[in-house]
Amino acid sequence: MRKICLFILKILILNHLFIATKIFSQEIIFDNSGQNHSYWGENIESSYQNHQEQISIYNFIDRAQHSIYVEIYEMYDDTIKDLLIEKARLGLDVRVLVEPKPVSNSCDGLSKKTKDNFKCQKSSDFIGALKEASRKNKKIMLKDPVRYFNKSLCNGNCFQHGKIIISDNKEVLVSTGNFSENGLCYGKKRQSGTCHRDFSIISNKVEAVETFNLVFNLDFENSKYNLSSKEEIDFLRESMGEKISQHLREGGVEESVMVSPYNSDIVLKLIDEAQDKIQMQAQYIKHPEWQKSILNALDRNVDVEVTLPSLCYFNRNSNDMGWIKSKEFESSGYYTKWLLPIINHPSKKGKIRFFTASLPDYGKGGMGYIHSKVILVDDKKAWIGSTNGSVTSTNFNREFGLVTEDSHQILYLKNIIDDDFSHASSIYQHVPEINGPLPEGFKFPRGTCKISQSSSKVSWSKMTILKRKRLSE
Repeated sequence: MRKICLFILKILILNHLFIATKIFSQEIIFDNSGQNHSYWGENIESSYQNHQEQISIYNFIDRAQHSIYVEIYEMYDDTIKDLLIEKARLGLDVRVLVEPKPVSNSCDGLSKKTKDNFKCQKSSDFIGALKEASRKNKKIMLKDPVRYFNKSLCNGNCFQHGKIIISDNKEVLVSTGNFSENGLCYGKKRQSGTCHRDFSIISNKVEAVETFNLVFNLDFENSKYNLSSKEEIDFLRESMGEKISQHLREGGVEESVMVSPYNSDIVLKLIDEAQDKIQMQAQYIKHPEWQKSILNALDRNVDVEVTLPSLCYFNRNSNDMGWIKSKEFESSGYYTKWLLPIINHPSKKGKIRFFTASLPDYGKGGMGYIHSKVILVDDKKAWIGSTNGSVTSTNFNREFGLVTEDSHQILYLKNIIDDDFSHASSIYQHVPEINGPLPEGFKFPRGTCKISQSSSKVSWSKMTILKRKRLSE
């Protein structure tokens, strides 16, 4: 049965493989908010003809002429949905694989439950429209162009957290951000300066396109596989042909392409390579191996700069002054366990900053959020992906990432990372009480966190009430 399924899948993939001569391979990195076009150099070789304002996720989809495959955690953006429906009506092969149960969302990865979407109707509307458009395409005849990621593919205890789009089997876009108002930075989020920092990388390199194409089709057809197993690699080669799997090396996928959980150690290898400097943007660091690799780098006298979001981002008032539980500073708390060893390393080269400026414009007044997952090493290599710094993300989830050595793209990325770091605060600025009691009448500035002295055993509902009461004082 398994061989029959893989034979059918082989035909599907071969039917859609990109068979064309590439003039050159390239990678393009861009900031999803569209803030930082000025960081591009004047001589960047690009199929977008150096019109940086055109480089966006919307434009990437709009350029497609034959097929668009999307594998995504959250896709709430109506413009992207409309583009996909329009492309399907024009006869393109459009397929979407989405996470069925994102964290803190009682709908799915296509819409959130709100007052105007109480029954999650927006998800049904999109699925219905794309299904109808695909049904009329006699070349494809695809009954279910939108499918939910089957969690049994990663043993049930996981999420489809990756964010990729494959266009015409020629190019792949890997993003750190979801396709939402926050991640794409429009509407009220842009006006208020409360967007996420997220990046995307576009690649037309054969190893990237073919590997992600293979993985997408396996996931879409609900076919189990293990890219960490030599036996499984051999089986895929035998069943699907050397052409399909030429970029599956022994024991895993091609080294610049990350498909978690199979080769999420790419991140560790990159950190371990560092000789001079590591720059990182992440939502958090809660992975023992990540922390160990960073500390080992500091032992080698490597400079380490990490930009994280505000510690009280999700617990703040309208003035962007927030509240953080005291337990985070206890021995097992997030700050003490995961961040303090880096900050207090004897080399004094571990610097962690907490971002509290607005996005996309630093001085607008709101607070942006570092949602990106980026590592830059020695100004020579960069990893961009969807993997967060947690064991769940690296060991269980479906995650995607790419490593690039393109000097132009790395310079562009570095300029933004440097600017974000310079607009972030040290822990002593961010949490003024960390060094002890403050003078009576001290006023907490915008972007700072006040420590809650309540017991760590207080329930969240009680903590929320207490927080609101104290924030109003």
